Amino acid sequence: MTTPLIDTHCHLDFPIFESDREAVLERARDVGIEAIVVPGVAPADWPRLQSLCGRSWIGPSLLPAFGIHPFVVPKLGQQDVRSALLTLDSDYAPRGRAVGECGLDGSTARRPGGEMSRQLQILDAQMAVAERVGVPLVLHIHRAHEPMVRFLKERGGCSVPMVFHSFSGSIEHIKRYLDYDAYFGFGGAVTRPNARRPHVAVRAVPIDRLLLETDAPDQTPHAHRGQRNEPAFVLEIAQGIAAILERSLEEISALTSANARRVFGG
Repeated sequence: MTTPLIDTHCHLDFPIFESDREAVLERARDVGIEAIVVPGVAPADWPRLQSLCGRSWIGPSLLPAFGIHPFVVPKLGQQDVRSALLTLDSDYAPRGRAVGECGLDGSTARRPGGEMSRQLQILDAQMAVAERVGVPLVLHIHRAHEPMVRFLKERGGCSVPMVFHSFSGSIEHIKRYLDYDAYFGFGGAVTRPNARRPHVAVRAVPIDRLLLETDAPDQTPHAHRGQRNEPAFVLEIAQGIAAILERSLEEISALTSANARRVFGG
């Protein structure tokens, strides 16, 4: 590899990486990864994430993002959310490369405290923080694309770029999101030979809106089924997308890295 790669979504702060994080980063460096976006998911973890990304590592730059994931919404009381949003606005978002991971999750909506109406309120508040600070939004939208489409229409869109991480929607959803400043991240699913839906989606996304991600430690590529995912495997995701689009690996690496720099900064 001569063109650097960028992993736009990796939970390197998770405890599963605690014992060998430096080795993980060295392997990432060895395959040509220049930067990794590390999105926060819970307010209690933001200080540790900020400290992790502020350290000097042998390997890629770590770019922090801070957000309230829909999975943690049922665990937070109203005062918890208010305090977190104030802290996000004043302390964390200005130091991060994005707000997120945040969004909507259809499964969580069935849990007490995780109702879709509450998720939408918390998402709207985080979107407003991203707009005030001037950073992009990293979105988890799972089994909730229709509510998201309606929300954006009713809200009048979003004035900062939106990254639809681990995109799982349809071609129609891609078209609707492209009415705004939307980017689409793809991970391990594109390496599965019979995964028709992500392959179709990759072909439908404009090449200047395409991003690579691992979502490590989850969504391991096909060749590593059953193993922990890690940033070095983003090379295999780039190879998978290159095969789907019938383009060279070098071209896909250059295009997706340029897209990532445009969204998250150099």
